[in-house]
Parts: sequence; structure tokens; C-alpha cells
Amino acid sequence: PKKKKEDGSQSTTNLALNQDQKLGKVTFWIVFMMDDQHLEEYFRLQLQLEHQQLLQSQGFTVLKLIGHGSFGNVFKVHHPELGEVAAKVINLENFDENEWNTAGRLSEDPPEKCPFVIRNIIANRFGENIVIILEYYNCGSLQDLIKSNVDIPIPTVRVIMRQILEGLSFIHSKGLVHRDIKAANILLHSPIGSGRIIAKIADFGEVKVKTQLDESSLLMSIRGTPPYMPPEIKLGNQNDPKYSSSLFDIWSLGILIYWMTTHSYPFNPNSDSSIIQFLANRVLTRPSSITDDLLWDLLVKMLCFDRIKRISASDALNHPFFTVLIPANLKPAIISANIQPIQIQQLDIVQPTIENPQTKGNIIRPGEEVEFSQDNNKVDNEEKIPCNQCGKQIPFSSAKC
Repeated sequence: PKKKKEDGSQSTTNLALNQDQKLGKVTFWIVFMMDDQHLEEYFRLQLQLEHQQLLQSQGFTVLKLIGHGSFGNVFKVHHPELGEVAAKVINLENFDENEWNTAGRLSEDPPEKCPFVIRNIIANRFGENIVIILEYYNCGSLQDLIKSNVDIPIPTVRVIMRQILEGLSFIHSKGLVHRDIKAANILLHSPIGSGRIIAKIADFGEVKVKTQLDESSLLMSIRGTPPYMPPEIKLGNQNDPKYSSSLFDIWSLGILIYWMTTHSYPFNPNSDSSIIQFLANRVLTRPSSITDDLLWDLLVKMLCFDRIKRISASDALNHPFFTVLIPANLKPAIISANIQPIQIQQLDIVQPTIENPQTKGNIIRPGEEVEFSQDNNKVDNEEKIPCNQCGKQIPFSSAKC
């Protein structure tokens, strides 16, 4: 109720206070009456708001939320000095020092040496929160593309595979095993104005570090995503010691490529018993949808049940699937797909590149467009075909010159 002052006027301060108290009580009862699902969503949105306010207080303009989970939130942000980047805000207890140190190893070399890995830029602690700034990716993940049910032509599959293998070869050369290669962890980025897509390996939360670069066998805990775990990890008594190597990642990539080309798995990915039965039977049956003999031969070598005989990333890059000349009478491949948040009408995948002496040593900020020189000996050794628009000779797998 409104209270009168000594002069007879009413106090609006007490009225406002009472309204705030009433609003607080109403909010409490609304939260109290929520079921578990709505309560979880309420607290998620509250945490998202707190993270946005933290970033804004540090000079970032928050453009949109691009990911969230039990770890925290990831935002697309803009900063006057950094440009457009991704900001990952997590609770201190969820900060993985091992993952950060791993990112440091991968950042020792300039980005142009291997553009197929997402790089962290900087991290800082604010109270109980850690803010990690990393490269921004603007075309979602490979999982988004696969789930759109687009039939990806073999020339494009070839280039996506090669980019990921280039990234894995770089990671393995640093004495690291990723252990969680899957479609959701392959992010897609299109440099502004380029019309091209670059595949980048992300999420190093499950990484295993070699103590010696020449170690051929590592003691490993059971980590990763079950459908992508190799037989040497998934099979047997879960309490027994498990040994694998960088070939863990090759198996995972083989399963990913199988899914990308067939829109299915060689087992039921939602059934642990189905996965185990497939691994125990040690039989990989060729699906009718994989008609390219060289692709199937490479997949068989990647999905070899015997780890010792499984092909490595560096050897896979020299497989005939990447080196044999492509018939000139075939037409160039174009994927028509909508990849959020932008629409790509012609998915033009960037070929692996080598260091450009003119850019080596310069600091390249995320979002800036960089011209890399092409290694003519490593561009799939593709037959050149004339561009339909200008007549210029271009590689077969290019969607445009």
C-alpha cells in the first residue's frame, strides 16, 4: 500500500520497493512451479545472459550465439582489434588446461602452414569464468552438411578428405592424437568474398600427448565418441589396459567418410551392442552407394581392424584416390546446399596449400583474406578442364575458376 509522508503526500519510493518485492516473489513462484525441462532452459538462458554481459564489459560486441552445452556458451563476437572471432565462455572448473596447452603446440607454426586446424588466439580469467577467443567459422560443421542429405560428389569428397588428412598429418607430427574426430568437430569456414570452403579440425578436449614422437603404441583410457572408437579401444574388458596410436584418428575419419558418402553407418550408431558386434565380426561390407573403387580401397585401409596394418595419414595422402589422374570427360562437381548461417550455392572447397614466402612470419587475424600459393604437385594431380565461363584451364574439382 502507498504510505503518506508527514506533509500528506504519498511515497512513490515505497511503492516501487513493494512492486520489486512482489515481482521477486512472482519470479520465485514461476521458477518453483517449472518442471525439470523448463527449469533447465531457464538457467541456461540466465547463464547465456551473464556470459553476454561479461563479453560486452570487455569491449566485445556480441553478434549471436553459435553453440552451447554443459561446457558453457560460444558466441560470434566482434572486437575492434581482433575483428570477427568466436568467444567461448566456460566455468573455471570446465577449463581443460591440457586442451589449451595442446592448442599452444598447434599455434607454434604460422596458420598458412596448415589452415585445416582451428586455432585459439587468447584466453583470460574473469572470476569463475574463462573466456577463450578462437578463430571464427561461418558455415557450421560437416555434420550440418551431411544431415542436409546432400549427395556429395566424389571430387568434393576427395578434397574434404584431403583437407582433414592434411590437418591430421599436422596434428600427428606434433605428437598429438585427437581421439574425437567426428563430423561435429570438423568446422567449415568460407573466407569473406572467396566463395570457397575450408574444413578445420576443432575440439581438442580428448587429445592424447605422446611423450616421444616415435612412440608406436600409447596406453589410452576409453575416450571419444562410441561410434568412432577403433576396435583396439572399444573391444575387450573395459578395465583392461588399452593401447592405440595416431591410427585411432584414421579409424574415426574412416567411419566419418563412410557416413558422409552413404548417409549411413556399417552398424547402428545408437546401439552399443551393434557397434561391438561389427567390430568383433571384423567384416566391412561394401555398400552399393560407394561406386568409386579407389575410394573404397582407401576406406578399407583406413578401417582396417588390425591397428598395425591400418594406413597412416601421410600414407593416405599418397593413395591413388588422391594421385591418379581424373578422366577429362567428366563434368566438374557442384553441390547445391544451404549451410547455415550463410547460403552456399556452389560449394567450392579450398585445396591444401604450401607456405607463401611473402606471407610467412606475418600475423594473420581471423576474418582476413589471405592469398596462398598453390603446390602444383599436390593438387590431386587433376586433369585440367576449360572453365565454362571464360575458357581458362582449371582443376577438375573446382566449381568455378
